[in-house]
Amino acid sequence: MNVLLDSVAILFWLSNDRRLPDEARRLIVDPDSRLWVSAASIWEIAIKAGLARSPLSLELLDAVRRFVGSSACEVLPVTAQHAFRVAGLPMHHRDPFDRLLIAQCQLEGMTIVTNDSAFRKYEVDIRW
Repeated sequence: MNVLLDSVAILFWLSNDRRLPDEARRLIVDPDSRLWVSAASIWEIAIKAGLARSPLSLELLDAVRRFVGSSACEVLPVTAQHAFRVAGLPMHHRDPFDRLLIAQCQLEGMTIVTNDSAFRKYEVDIRW
């Protein structure tokens, strides 16, 4: 199964946050799961870390850098096709990063790990 982790799932996983449910944890460690992180999520995390400029946020950004550089996951690039798909999505969700993740999941046939209830208004497979 191709599994796309949203920003919160990535950060919760890397910081071992108990708010990440067991189902999500099992999916992440399942050998049948192929983990993906969108370039859009990396960009979102980098923006927020840069704005916060706290040691904790910079440590998390470094953890994200190591995670996407490891063999644990693959980076999903943002393509023109993904961007064009966003234009056709209903405006159930206003966050541009999340709208891009929705488009990527639809086009790539991925399951997304997210706690964002707005995703449920779209035709995507959601786990959390």
